[in-house]
Amino acid sequence: MAYKVFFKENGPFALADTPEDAAALLRLGAGSAIDFIKLKGTILPAEQERVRAFWLETNKNASRFLTHLLNHPEGVTGEKFAEEIGLAPEKFGGVLGGASKIAKKHNLKFNDFVSSEMRTEGTRRYRWLCPGSLLLKYKEDFKPGVIKLAGKPISVGA
Repeated sequence: MAYKVFFKENGPFALADTPEDAAALLRLGAGSAIDFIKLKGTILPAEQERVRAFWLETNKNASRFLTHLLNHPEGVTGEKFAEEIGLAPEKFGGVLGGASKIAKKHNLKFNDFVSSEMRTEGTRRYRWLCPGSLLLKYKEDFKPGVIKLAGKPISVGA
């Protein structure tokens, strides 16, 4: 198993054979190294390909959640959003937790897809949802039922 150590975002990197070697490279970089990622014998796919792979693995609820969240680039309250998509707010945790695991599997940060926080105004507490940077960046790939591969849209589903 190889480890990839980045010294600058999308910049130079080094490969290490063991976690100890990767940690030594991180120390040599004097804290300038951004990340080290486990590789499965090959170079990691590009970000867009990882986002597409994430999208293909999400279930129906997560897909509906993400596509509808794109309609609210400035954010939306959880109550209003739940009414819009027809999903109980109590199910948000399960939907987001499952999608988060899929994102992690593809070396993506789920916070880059969805920002979810509790807000308080006086005595009122509510959930605030907002699309993240990756969701907005690849919004064309998140259209319901369609995903682009090699620049050509293909139908996904029945």
